[in-house]
Amino acid sequence: MNSQKKQREVLMKHVIVNDEYKFLYCYTPKVACSNWKKVIRLLAGEIDSVEQVKKMDHSGFKKLSDYSPEEINYRMRNYYKYMFVRNPSERVVSAYRNKFNEIEAFYKVYGKKIMDLYHPEKNHLNYEGKVAGDDVAFADFIRYLAGGVELIDMNEHYMPMHLLCQPCLMDYDFIGTIENLEVDSETVLRTIKAPDDVHFPKRQSFYKPTSKSLEHFYFSLIPSELLSEYTQRYNLDYQMFLYEKPHFVRGNIVLP
Repeated sequence: MNSQKKQREVLMKHVIVNDEYKFLYCYTPKVACSNWKKVIRLLAGEIDSVEQVKKMDHSGFKKLSDYSPEEINYRMRNYYKYMFVRNPSERVVSAYRNKFNEIEAFYKVYGKKIMDLYHPEKNHLNYEGKVAGDDVAFADFIRYLAGGVELIDMNEHYMPMHLLCQPCLMDYDFIGTIENLEVDSETVLRTIKAPDDVHFPKRQSFYKPTSKSLEHFYFSLIPSELLSEYTQRYNLDYQMFLYEKPHFVRGNIVLP
């Protein structure tokens, strides 16, 4: 499959369609997408309250990929289109902490792939941990993102946001940020004329977001040359969504 076709396929599979309220939401993993999916289920009448969803089922949503080319074009021209973004550095740290430290099914596949790439000596025959792939260092993860995989072949949890949602093609009506999540979400809900009692869910008490100090700690482990390679790879995300890149000044990393 050529790159252009892959990119279109990625986009079509990440745009959720609601025909009743006439909107298209491009979801970006690690950018409050689970809570947005709860809201969409609520609007569709599938649940009575977002609070009743304890574990999010990510299947069953209507995507643009489910429609014919004519139906897709009509919705892209006439529906309200929105997406949400996050500081790329923060998103990468969040993906690493969650997927490579908590989700065994994930690191058994992607963690093992990274370890086989950079530490082939730690194969399953002499591995001393619980599961091969459960000990990926953050530096190796960044190394992988910087050059170990094609951008379009990345897992959605760390694929650049501009590739997932392709703003140049979709011409979004609104791009919200996780930094202004409550206000931006309210803007979207009132624009699509959602019922007045429908609001974006409050952050769950057990949720521990990636703090600036934690982000600083993780990126302080990255050599300056590797950091430069990583930021270049994600350059469009930083530029397009107006986030400053992490950089070194006199040997110390600076995270704006």
